[in-house]
Amino acid sequence: MPSIFVLFDVDNTLLNTDLAVERMQARMREEVGEAHARRFWEIYEEVRTAGDSVNIPDTFEAFSLECSDFPAVNRMSELIYGFDFEGCLFAGALPAIEHGFNLGGAAILSDGDQLYQRHKIAVAGLEQAVGGNVMVQKHKESVLQHVTQRFPARHYIAVDDKAGILARMKAVLGQRLTTVQVCQGKYAASRDGALP
Repeated sequence: MPSIFVLFDVDNTLLNTDLAVERMQARMREEVGEAHARRFWEIYEEVRTAGDSVNIPDTFEAFSLECSDFPAVNRMSELIYGFDFEGCLFAGALPAIEHGFNLGGAAILSDGDQLYQRHKIAVAGLEQAVGGNVMVQKHKESVLQHVTQRFPARHYIAVDDKAGILARMKAVLGQRLTTVQVCQGKYAASRDGALP
């Protein structure tokens, strides 16, 4: 059993998600037009708000049901699933994962939908970097018992951009968890929970 195991978030922790969204929005505007791109991101926000998490498959499904421009729907699918996430990794992402393994072990514990989030993690090269140690859940703080069973260790380090998630994880694992909030991306200045 390793003495330390590091749990990495993905969005705006290892992956510059703000940059990815900016690039994806620009490509959508270029390829399918301003109106379709704008409507896709409006639906994205509606789905995110209703489900309390990002869900690209549900967003795309709703968009495709609403849009009668089938070539645009097909091109949108190609843009979404063919996007270069590896090109949006933060410069220190892979060295941080390597350091986690040097400490004892590392995994990705990400919130999001089971399909697209896993796809994004794989095509960004992150799944390979953590040796397949990937867990994706809608609310990752609710599955920490499963995490500690799958990745047993004496102590855990959680690296995330959201203080609220870190606080909720700390409430579950207590002294067995050290939290690290990375201050990058849109939540960098957010205090959505007390720092644990």
